[in-house]
Amino acid sequence: MTDGAAMINDPMLRDLRSRFRETAFVRLSEMTSLLGQLSSDSPDVQSIERLARHFHGLAGMGATYGFPLVSSLGDEGEGMILPLVKSGQSPDAGAVKRWQAIVEEMRAELSA
Repeated sequence: MTDGAAMINDPMLRDLRSRFRETAFVRLSEMTSLLGQLSSDSPDVQSIERLARHFHGLAGMGATYGFPLVSSLGDEGEGMILPLVKSGQSPDAGAVKRWQAIVEEMRAELSA
């Protein structure tokens, strides 16, 4: 993998990084919406599964495009959510609050 400075100087890599950021912001918007649904009285399994897929995708791609913190945060979110997906349980308020914080940290990192 190239370092951050080389990535910024390579036009093709800069374009790929820019596209990743755009896609990541779309994911983060959907994640924010899903988290709003999970905060309601009756969270559904599909919302939890979709949120897990978004955490997984960002965890897998962040570092590739020069955002290692996004990958790390995605790993954290995915690690918290997978046991719930496997068990079919609903998240508690503390988990939803942490996921919201993770999404905001990712948004800040991608905006920097």
